[in-house]
Amino acid sequence: NSTTLTQANILERAHLQESIVRSWDAFTSELGYEEVFFVGSEIVPHDACRDRIDLLGLSRDGTPVVFELKRHRDRLQLLQAISYAAMVKKWDAARFLAALGTKHDEDTDELRSLLADEAFNLGEPEIVLIAESFDPEVILAAEWLSQFKVPISDFAISGVEHGGDTLIS
Repeated sequence: NSTTLTQANILERAHLQESIVRSWDAFTSELGYEEVFFVGSEIVPHDACRDRIDLLGLSRDGTPVVFELKRHRDRLQLLQAISYAAMVKKWDAARFLAALGTKHDEDTDELRSLLADEAFNLGEPEIVLIAESFDPEVILAAEWLSQFKVPISDFAISGVEHGGDTLIS
């Protein structure tokens, strides 16, 4: 049976975001982002900003990927993501290293090595919007921006109840 995230009591940060972090490689692969390292969640993008990036990744080729999650429709989702991407564009390798914090595993150690290499270049940020549904304004604005080569993708998620669990697709 299909269900909404609200009906299934799935919270944006505590459930959805955490499940994505725990299954990062499978999640990014399913979206077509094969080699994206997990930088962090709830990242402050700029000192003058109190908001936080839901999830931040960095591809092997140096492309920052800003993931903005919403449990439901929110017409400000795209504006938030554009703002975060603009702030992340100003980051250098040291700022990405700081965002990694003290985490150490095979992936973060590999990412640290890439960021330490002076030949590694940071590219233009990409935006990935994830929500149960999107306001038409968000989709139309994203389509328009893509004409100007602003890389924006949007993915609708849904819940399915199966055997007492809620699966997210």
